[in-house]
Amino acid sequence: MTLLFPVAVLALVGYVVAFPIVVRGTADLARIPGGIWRVTGYRNRKTWRHAMKGGYLLGGWPGAVVVLVWRRSEERVVLREEWELLIEERRRRHEIVLAHYEDAPDDATPSP
Repeated sequence: MTLLFPVAVLALVGYVVAFPIVVRGTADLARIPGGIWRVTGYRNRKTWRHAMKGGYLLGGWPGAVVVLVWRRSEERVVLREEWELLIEERRRRHEIVLAHYEDAPDDATPSP
C-alpha cells in the first residue's frame, strides 16, 4: 500500500498534465497532409499517433515524452519543409493561371 499510493498519484498527475500536451501533439501531427508523408518516405503517421496515445495510456508522462521527441525530431522538420514547398508551388501555379486569365493592358483602353 505504501508504494501503490505514490504511483497512483504520479499517474493521475501525469494524466492531467500530459492531456493538453498529447492533444496538441496529435493535432500538430494531423496538420501535415498524408501526401507529404508518402512523398518523403518517413514512418507512417499512425506510428507516431499510436506512440503518443499509447504513452498517454501508460500514465500520461510517456505520451508527453513522445510528443517532445516528435516536436524536436528531424522528421518533423523535413515534413514541414516539404509541406511549405508544396504550398509555395501551388501558390505559384495559381498565380500563373490567374495571370493567364487577366485582360491584357491593350484591352483595357476604350476603342474610338
